Amino acid sequence: MPHDTKAAVAGRDEGAKQKTHPHHGIFGRPVWEFLNTGLAIFFLGTSLFGLLSVSAQSPATVMLAWDPSPDSNVVGYFRYYGSASGTYTNIVDVGPATSTSVSGLLHGSTYYFAVTAYNSIGLQSLPSSELPYTVPPDTNGLVAPAILSQPTNQTVLVGANASLQLTASGTAPLSYQWLFNGANLPGATSNPLVLTKVQPAQAGAYSAVITNSAGSVTSAVAQLTVLSPPVITTQPTNQTVVAGAGVTFQATASGTGPLSYQWLFNGANLPGATSNPLVLTKVQPAQAGAYSAVITNSAGSVTSAVAQLTVLSPPVITTQPANQTVVAGAGVTFQLNASGTGPLSYQWLFNGANLPGATSNPLVLTKVQPAQAGAYSAVITNSAGSVTSAVAQLTVLSPPVITTQPTNQTVVAGAGVTFQLTASGTAPLSYQWLFNGANLLGATSNALILTTVQPAQAGAYSAVITNSAGSVTSAVAQLTVLSPPVITTQPTNQTVVAGAGVTFQVAASGTGPLSYQWLFNGANLPGATSNALVLTTVQPAQAGAYYAVITNSSGSVTSAVAQLTVLSPPVITTQPTNQTVVAGAGVTFQVAASGTAPLSYQWLFNGNNLASATNNSLPLANVQASQAGGYSAIVQNSAGSVTSIVATLTIVTSSGAPTISKVTFTGTTCSITIDSVAGLIHVLQYTDSLGGNAWIPLLPALPGTGRALTFQDTNAVAPVRFYRIISY
Repeated sequence: MPHDTKAAVAGRDEGAKQKTHPHHGIFGRPVWEFLNTGLAIFFLGTSLFGLLSVSAQSPATVMLAWDPSPDSNVVGYFRYYGSASGTYTNIVDVGPATSTSVSGLLHGSTYYFAVTAYNSIGLQSLPSSELPYTVPPDTNGLVAPAILSQPTNQTVLVGANASLQLTASGTAPLSYQWLFNGANLPGATSNPLVLTKVQPAQAGAYSAVITNSAGSVTSAVAQLTVLSPPVITTQPTNQTVVAGAGVTFQATASGTGPLSYQWLFNGANLPGATSNPLVLTKVQPAQAGAYSAVITNSAGSVTSAVAQLTVLSPPVITTQPANQTVVAGAGVTFQLNASGTGPLSYQWLFNGANLPGATSNPLVLTKVQPAQAGAYSAVITNSAGSVTSAVAQLTVLSPPVITTQPTNQTVVAGAGVTFQLTASGTAPLSYQWLFNGANLLGATSNALILTTVQPAQAGAYSAVITNSAGSVTSAVAQLTVLSPPVITTQPTNQTVVAGAGVTFQVAASGTGPLSYQWLFNGANLPGATSNALVLTTVQPAQAGAYYAVITNSSGSVTSAVAQLTVLSPPVITTQPTNQTVVAGAGVTFQVAASGTAPLSYQWLFNGNNLASATNNSLPLANVQASQAGGYSAIVQNSAGSVTSIVATLTIVTSSGAPTISKVTFTGTTCSITIDSVAGLIHVLQYTDSLGGNAWIPLLPALPGTGRALTFQDTNAVAPVRFYRIISY
């Protein structure tokens, strides 16, 4: 309500005779002028409303009157007054009245008055101008007590003395009554108030009421703070952990807060270790030793007992096995070096699977064959844990072996002819064709294509195939320059595993040269122009119908269709993930794989088959501590099998009840604030579906402090995401 009112007050005093005439400004705000009259009359607005007077009794009573607001929406008024300018300790709703009496005022004291108007929906106007008024002394000349200096706040140690004092004026005698937290203190009737050997229960708010025959006054509140030095109630205890694990030292203390902590290691301050508990993550042997804490507050300090930390050393590989390259039939040795708490045991693996009997260091392999090429690693174990070495690759070089020799050719003069051979062996293979025993310039591919052959080109053709392991010379193929092509060997159906190589071969006789064009599902294969179609690392998309058209200058012939069937071994596309759940909860491990159907599944727990666990998901209900461990799955089809990584199931026992107090989003970041529980470790987990998907921990885990902790998910991009807190 945009209306401001002005009030007036007066006592019956013949020495001050005035009346006021207001002139209204905008929204009825009055402008005041003062004129001499025979009676002290004050009013507000445009019309006179009542008299102002002071009672002769002590304490005194005054009358307050004001003009009604010209705003028709006004339904009532609030009357304010206090003993300090701008500070109103007494507020009364007087309704629609435009005058009121104020009683209980002390003679000789000054009071400050103001009025506001309000409408039917409770909106208030700005206050009127403040009117000060001093109540005249009574006829007996008594002066009410007034406080000259207030009692001040005190801070003392428990068991010390405290003294609270004030200074007051007024007509004697003055009597005192001290109050503690608003209630009278028995016997506390002198000034100062002396407290001896104060205890924590005496901390609080102290004030005093000073009274004489003219009235009373209450002092300001003085706070008494009683400081208690720290006392350790629970000492930190000895700990034994494996290197790389976390450890927590805790000391519990009582005393006046705040308590500050400084942890010591072997008697020296640990930088930054100023909270309780002391959490050490990924501890190393150098951190083994004596830990203690100094707890301090404003009243003193205390040092805890010493707790010893013992750190066990799991095996650490100091020298990794190295890659090896040997020729087939040679021997090879893989060696590593490791440190750690003895004894150390070894288990070598080949392509991720244990090698039977390979439990010593080094691993010696004799007369290695190509089938032994692959990934070699070792698991080293002791009482404190285990470690897996880096993978060392064994490359077995196979000298070239010709699997298909070049064949004799007969062509019509002017036609083309191709000599082809196929060879196995360690890539890359290089080729050099010979004509009648001499190198043919530029003839360095596995297929020798001769176009528009002439009689001078008839003769003996052979090839030398070379790689890093050696060389081999093909049989000699005779070129006879003759007539049209005739297929002598049709390509045959092939079935291979995805990733393997396959060769379709067609042989033809006739006047050379013979040219070849291989087709796949009726369409030409670019570059497939030799009598042998060599496909390396074939994929399922290459399965289908293959055939060749052989042409010479005399015509062409189309081969029979050979079907290529490509089997895909299983490939794990989604590995099972580690899970951390509370005992009694449910959990699901999931694996996804591609490959030629049907795929079969077998789940393992700590390396052993789980009965009836033959689906791609492994649901576990009401999990208990005995089910904690490593879970993996073997996926198998007609083309092979693959084993998933091991996912660890951790069972924790919930021992706290943190609550999520705040969730905010900024972009793709979700910030989750919890009210943590001191002494517990809190882990935030999330899942994008409650329909069986695993709960995924959001690291790091945070120690509870008894105050708010905030976790952040910086990749909160799913349409729906569920969160929960695990504490242990």
